[in-house]
Amino acid sequence: MKRIFILITLLLLSTLLFTSCISRTVNMTSYTHPNYFGKTYQKVCVLVEGRTLAERKFYEKIIVSSFRDNGTFATEGSVLFPPLEDWTEEYYNTVLNKNGYDAFLLVTLSEEVVRDELIPRVVTNTQTKVDNDTTKKNTKTTTSVSTHKEMQRILEIEMQMQMKIIDVKNNQLSWQGESVKYKDGEVGMYQFGNRISYLAEDLVLDLQNKNHLKIYD
Repeated sequence: MKRIFILITLLLLSTLLFTSCISRTVNMTSYTHPNYFGKTYQKVCVLVEGRTLAERKFYEKIIVSSFRDNGTFATEGSVLFPPLEDWTEEYYNTVLNKNGYDAFLLVTLSEEVVRDELIPRVVTNTQTKVDNDTTKKNTKTTTSVSTHKEMQRILEIEMQMQMKIIDVKNNQLSWQGESVKYKDGEVGMYQFGNRISYLAEDLVLDLQNKNHLKIYD
């Protein structure tokens, strides 16, 4: 039981360390249409454009979670508008109005690889073997050391998220923003997920600061 507790503790510490190592350097720039200063939205539909089906579903869930975590009702756009055909603007507006949405958030994601390099490194493995000789009542310990070369990939990426909110009632662009997450050298979809979650958090914060979303305790 003690060993399991130690392993769980180490796992939690590793997770916290991994999270802290991911830089949260995000720059947000946004503008609100003068007709919508202080406009508060209650129900948001989030649609990620220009991605694969898997990426669209993955990123929409992350952004929607950021809204929900802050008390605002939000839904993935792929639920209301499955990517099976090119929906018309009239159809978007009809469905959103029918279901009581007042904000339609359109998101475009892009990333730029600023460094992609393979670096050789030497890895050392140490193994210790213990032999118990019951006849002679002694213990023999043998330690072996082996090394091998492997290639380590260094990938540095800068990600950008462009966003705009369409006011459903008036079918007018009410808010537009751009957020940039700077390179942090992590690889893979779920590391991209961490980046998107930071961008989404800043998005919600910006909308709250401009009174476009209610702030819940």
